Amino acid sequence: MTVLQALEEGRGPMSLTQIATASGTQPSKAHRYLVSLARAGLVVRSPGSGRYDLGPAMRRLGVE
Repeated sequence: MTVLQALEEGRGPMSLTQIATASGTQPSKAHRYLVSLARAGLVVRSPGSGRYDLGPAMRRLGVE
């Protein structure tokens, strides 16, 4: 949950290092969480920049 909170509080797409710092986790642990969250559509990773942002499933949850 802290990884999602870090993304929600961030000002746009964030790097793995930024997310790890903001969530208080090690980068390797944050990466594992991000991979799982991406599989569920809660997070997306930009192929060009490699930065993460909230995904379509997370946005749908926010609307409902």
